[in-house]
Amino acid sequence: ADAVVNYFDKYDPARASVYDKTMYNQIAVDLPRTNPSLPLFQDESVQLSLHRILYVWGIRHPGTGYVQGINDLVTPFFVVFLREVSGGTEAQVISGEVVKDLTREEMERVEADCYHCLTKMLDLAQDNYVMDMKGIQQKVFRLKRIVARLDEKLVAHLDKHDVEFLQFAFRWFNCLLMREFSMECTLRLWDTYVAV
Repeated sequence: ADAVVNYFDKYDPARASVYDKTMYNQIAVDLPRTNPSLPLFQDESVQLSLHRILYVWGIRHPGTGYVQGINDLVTPFFVVFLREVSGGTEAQVISGEVVKDLTREEMERVEADCYHCLTKMLDLAQDNYVMDMKGIQQKVFRLKRIVARLDEKLVAHLDKHDVEFLQFAFRWFNCLLMREFSMECTLRLWDTYVAV
């Protein structure tokens, strides 16, 4: 809560550094694109909560800062913790109907839990989000090697047509398959990620 007060609530574009302004504005641009098919993430108060989480995370992690894709990574945590705090069903949470009944303290608890989990998860994948995205590039290269062992013809076909694995697999690793599956499938998949 102190970090939100010290960084987000006191944000002043007139006094902010170029880095802080750029990050603040990039998050604002990305928020409407965050799971646009789910009403929950189009709710103004939810977008404010996500902005607070992402901005504070970016300020506290200057080595990587905020980059596109991190906005998607916080959403499964948001659904899980919002469901826990509200007592609503997954359908009620995803529709956004539970948000209007939450107190400020409950929403702050959701934010704090999301921030904590996002931080823990990204601490394990920092190389994915540095400027050169070395971690993602290594994972895509490893994926190509695995696919080549399993299906040489497929890799030869892709190479023949100048289709690079980075062109389609980058997003898979950047967003941990969030954009490829429904929220329901993502939650099940992430439950497996966390359990391992």
